[in-house]
Amino acid sequence: MIRKIAKTFSSVRMQLVFSVFVAIAPALALTYIVNQSWFWQFAPGWLKPYALDVPWASFMVGLLALIAAWFGGEHFILRQVRALYNAAQRLAGGDWSTRTGLKEAEGELGQLAKTFDYMAESLQQRIAEREAAEKNLLNRTFQQTVVAALGQFALTNSDLEALLNQTVILVAQTLEVEYAAVFEQLPGGQPRLQAGVGWKPEYDRQTSLPGNEDSPITAALSSGDPVIIADLKAETRSSASPFLVEHGVVSGITVAIPTHDRPFGMLGVYSTNRQKFNSDEVQFLQAAATAIGLAVERKRADAELQKLAAFVQLSPDAAMELNAHGTITTRHHHLFQRGGATTGRLRKQKSSF
Repeated sequence: MIRKIAKTFSSVRMQLVFSVFVAIAPALALTYIVNQSWFWQFAPGWLKPYALDVPWASFMVGLLALIAAWFGGEHFILRQVRALYNAAQRLAGGDWSTRTGLKEAEGELGQLAKTFDYMAESLQQRIAEREAAEKNLLNRTFQQTVVAALGQFALTNSDLEALLNQTVILVAQTLEVEYAAVFEQLPGGQPRLQAGVGWKPEYDRQTSLPGNEDSPITAALSSGDPVIIADLKAETRSSASPFLVEHGVVSGITVAIPTHDRPFGMLGVYSTNRQKFNSDEVQFLQAAATAIGLAVERKRADAELQKLAAFVQLSPDAAMELNAHGTITTRHHHLFQRGGATTGRLRKQKSSF
């Protein structure tokens, strides 16, 4: 109840009325007393002509009312209006974080200030959401451009080393991380650094990394799924990686590089800061790994074709057969005539086409 009454008297109209009333109350009281007969029984006689002939009381009332209106208007109205005006100017200039600073003000101007602050907050939130959406769209467009470029490079160029180097550079720049690498898993299980960016100089290409056999680097091969590291120190799915710890890695993603027979290796990006990777970034890294897998498949196929061509040159009377499973069977023609297909079989290999 008291709060409701206080809110009622906090309106601009009541504030001005109260200010003027407080200012003129003494003059009104004096005017009332002067007009009372009992006052003159005690007042000096020389004061009576001046008090009755000069309208000084009315003059004082008007003067005090003006003074009260001036200071009351300055304190209760103009100060809040200036705050609203300055906030509106800053908002028009692009400062979406501006506020009036009249959070505790009551009355009509206080409600207007709160409405203005709510509007500014809504605008700031919508601008932030729009900027985030634009940034996300720009990042996805750039990611698609990078994947298309890597795929075209893999199909038109047989230089696998150049593709690996370009991949680690582009994925590191696109995802804004300090480290990127392509690892190949050796027969013993330990990974070998095939290409990288950001690592220490002693970790050159073709550097094996012992002690990382059961680490987040190789976990992507065993699980087949992307391994996302939010905090390397808190990682419990695999053993710690001395290689990543040495470089101060905190967060990262590792994906397998798929090929026809078995995964070629791993592609990973890592950061020294705690970073949350979204699904678009994971899919982008998987697409880049797929481009590497295509290049590896193409290189293997070219190597097999070269071997087959060399065999045909050395055995001009060889016969070749391609079965429904994509297996090429080579036979010497004269042995095939003499001993049949089983006797004449010299070599059988899988084709990667």
